[in-house]
Amino acid sequence: MTSFASYKKPLGIVYEQAHAPVLKPFFSELEQRRIPFVRINVAHHQFNPAERQTPYSLVVNLTGLAEAPGIPAQRLSYTSSYLAHLEHTGVPVINNVRAQRAGSGKARQLALLAQLNLPFPKARIVNDLSQVVPAALSLRFPIVIEANCGGQALRFESLRSVEEAVSCYRINLGTDHSAVIREYIYPEDHFIYRVETLGGKVLSAQRIREDAHRYAHDKGDVYRQGYTDAGEGYRPSDDIIREVEQLVQAASLDHGAVEYLIDASGDHYYLGIDTRLRTFAGGGTAPEKSLVDYIERRLQQVYPPVLSPYTAPVTTALSDVYDRTPPTLL
Repeated sequence: MTSFASYKKPLGIVYEQAHAPVLKPFFSELEQRRIPFVRINVAHHQFNPAERQTPYSLVVNLTGLAEAPGIPAQRLSYTSSYLAHLEHTGVPVINNVRAQRAGSGKARQLALLAQLNLPFPKARIVNDLSQVVPAALSLRFPIVIEANCGGQALRFESLRSVEEAVSCYRINLGTDHSAVIREYIYPEDHFIYRVETLGGKVLSAQRIREDAHRYAHDKGDVYRQGYTDAGEGYRPSDDIIREVEQLVQAASLDHGAVEYLIDASGDHYYLGIDTRLRTFAGGGTAPEKSLVDYIERRLQQVYPPVLSPYTAPVTTALSDVYDRTPPTLL
């Protein structure tokens, strides 16, 4: 363990205020290790594009990329602009602007999978309700329709149910007014597999019951997406590990997870990238501890000569101080 309390510049944590309760363990872990940080809430934010220096040693982007239901599309665009600005000033960013753009919509994730020649369910991208039925006709039922950015997914068993949903305006095109329509593939033993990565390498993996993790019965032959954290550990095959690492490295993703399924024939299909902090537990280690370990290693690259022994936690919440008043540079 190391202490970074004497460093001249704190961490910058880019996040959404709506996600603050989930991030409390992460903030607490930073305080426990005496790593000073500033919370940067992009929901209410401004920056000067002409500045050439920023008060941060390292910036951690925790805005969630595409997994951001209820967050306006323009805020995702704003976050990308701000991250690009930070990188232009020379500040290293964990989950940088390339990662933000690669993951800022399911359509882009599918495009990246296609570029890497990795398998995924057949899909169509639409930007208007008038295109939903024609797109559905080109795919095999059942199908899944989900907003490109955030929102829930619905599974449809028949064309008639799609037509009824369109006529009743039940299809959610999301914050950027586009949606992904893909074939639904029945997973082997009803499992969805999630591989967590950190620093471009596989950290751990879980398998989650698909019926508990993805879809709950909604109406007729329509199924609504849902989530649960229940799962069990497993070891992916060497081929899966290689492909997952290839994907996250191509996306410049420092931390995140990749989900896939295996069909009855034993073929696997990737479903997308997930960047929610709760997915990154490895070998019994709390997710925030793994991420902060990685942050400490990155800080050592920024400040290699000034490491000091780990000391007991301070009683003052450094983040609360920084939330009220900008940090003073020593």
